[in-house]
Amino acid sequence: MTLNEINRAIQAKAPNVTMYRGKGYHYYIFDDVARNVHESHSEYVPYLYMRNSKRWIEDGIAFAEKVEGEIAERGQFGESIRALSPFAPMGAPVEIGEGDYDLFPRHREIGLRLGILREKA
Repeated sequence: MTLNEINRAIQAKAPNVTMYRGKGYHYYIFDDVARNVHESHSEYVPYLYMRNSKRWIEDGIAFAEKVEGEIAERGQFGESIRALSPFAPMGAPVEIGEGDYDLFPRHREIGLRLGILREKA
């Protein structure tokens, strides 16, 4: 099988995963723009013929399932947003009022959902 055929087989079950050839290795990219999730996984096998096509496909699908499981585990917005928050090291939610921190409405909503921010009483 060619790389394109392997990708078609993977994407039939895992549409967000694409396999690429690097220099001396191959790698899978999980790319879901709608959920802002971008992950990669490398397989240090230099040539396609060195591994059974079925194994390449199974590994791509397994990678997609692993990423989907991690997304489900950390919730809709993910721990990455919490980790990037300037308030994350403090541990306690920051109280915000109207106009505080000049947040975009979506960022405010995400902060409130994750518990990073809390509306002032």
